[in-house]
Amino acid sequence: IVIAGCIGRRAFVYPKAADKKWKESICLSGGVVARSGAMKTPVWKVFINPIIENEYNLREDYKKRVAQYAATFKAWEAGKKANPSAAEPEKPIASKRNLVNDATPEAFHSIMEANPQGLLYYRDELSGWVTELDKKGYEGQRGMFLCAMGGNDPHTMDRIGRGEVSAIMCASVFGGFQPSKLREFLNETSNISDGMIPRFSLLVYPDDVRSPIIDRKANELAEQQFRRIVFD
Repeated sequence: IVIAGCIGRRAFVYPKAADKKWKESICLSGGVVARSGAMKTPVWKVFINPIIENEYNLREDYKKRVAQYAATFKAWEAGKKANPSAAEPEKPIASKRNLVNDATPEAFHSIMEANPQGLLYYRDELSGWVTELDKKGYEGQRGMFLCAMGGNDPHTMDRIGRGEVSAIMCASVFGGFQPSKLREFLNETSNISDGMIPRFSLLVYPDDVRSPIIDRKANELAEQQFRRIVFD
């Protein structure tokens, strides 16, 4: 799921050999179902942390470019009289995003507009996200996520001041479910009828057994291959 969130609409799958009109992006949603204290978070942090690291690097790079632009712009303003033909410096564009943890529907739509390649929406506890789907003031969130989890669908919002804003939505959703919260999610008929549950195509519910402790060196080759996908 993490890899799908990093690839998104940068690659497509064609289910039929001859009919190329039908294509699906690399978009996959799911989660881990386990009781509280079952150590599920440390497991998936192995895969989430490289994305967090990449997001940090991108933010720091953007801050440097903004600082450089501010200095260049100040020098340009100071020298306009002496050199009126000098071109105004271009304001840096914000870095691309790979990860979102929490956002209002409007903010999520804006992020999708700026990142048509898609991203990963990660919540440690998906039950909080499920509750927000029907929360007052978040009425548009359910439809937006249904669209985004489809992987390649446009979604248009009309807002005063911004006018008509359209985005190609693609988001792989990942997080954890406690068993009781998952049952509530599955028992809500609206989640079935609108297609929300079928979009979670990879839910893992591990057996609650005590496994032997394994202590071995990390597979550095596999880690580097994974990090290349995340950072590229």
